[in-house]
Amino acid sequence: MQDLGTYYGAGANALCWRENLFDITLNTGRVGTPVTIRGSVPSTPYLNFKSELVNAAAGTGDNAYPYLPMDGTNVMYLRGTYAVDETKKLVSAAIPDPAFDMAYRLTDTLKRIGINVSGAAESSISLTAKAQPTPVMNIVLGSFTSPTLSQIIYWTNRKSINLYAEELLKASTAKMNITPTTVNGVKFLQDFWQSRGIDPRSMDVADGCGLSPADRITTMTVATVLQSAKKQPWFADFYDSLPVYNDMHMKSGSIHNVLAYAGYQTKNGRDLCFSIIVNNYNGSGKGIKEKMFRVLDALK
Repeated sequence: MQDLGTYYGAGANALCWRENLFDITLNTGRVGTPVTIRGSVPSTPYLNFKSELVNAAAGTGDNAYPYLPMDGTNVMYLRGTYAVDETKKLVSAAIPDPAFDMAYRLTDTLKRIGINVSGAAESSISLTAKAQPTPVMNIVLGSFTSPTLSQIIYWTNRKSINLYAEELLKASTAKMNITPTTVNGVKFLQDFWQSRGIDPRSMDVADGCGLSPADRITTMTVATVLQSAKKQPWFADFYDSLPVYNDMHMKSGSIHNVLAYAGYQTKNGRDLCFSIIVNNYNGSGKGIKEKMFRVLDALK
């Protein structure tokens, strides 16, 4: 649950902007004392921040977690610890309701330039919380062209943007005229790969980005998907989207005590695709990464 309020846990939404995140700025102090909240960027005066964050010893890092407001409230908590030597002095958090945030900024901007606005900013979520219906909108205020799919994939993989992965899962169903939900997206994904010879039981998927601890997938399935991608006309764009680690084009993935790498390498003139996942390891992430890279070095 603690990941839901973090920037990398920002939820998929029909309206997305600034990757559905904002920054909560901090004032740090002596070890053991509370960390105070200075403000937010951009400013979010409709939220009330409560800090239960504690200043921690130097070298312990950023272990701060924002918690989204509960239904019907506007209180957002910060909990955990934050090292006194951290220089950024901020925590990136998920916007609780991106549509409301956009409506608030539009309303605020109109007022600033002298245009009268009746009523307060609302969204379908805020109206539902008040048991009020969402009005049907018939006026197009503006339209924007999306980046190309290859550009979206590039940044999804290069920066591990979970939000993009979630949006893509839902968008895949919308293209097939299926209601764009995560459940429908997972079903579409499993059916797609089953039609290409992959046992759907080998990919127990709960979300689009892999952040859920309920996700399960075999290394053989991942390698088979990568092998299939090499045969596609869009492979060059996909290959270019993969980060380069250890002189290999591969994507990393991690959650608590899980680390994975998958990608491509050429050995003795032979093209290889690989997948390696370590579950429930003991020790530091740095230590297991070094051991995994020694295994991957054998592919060079």
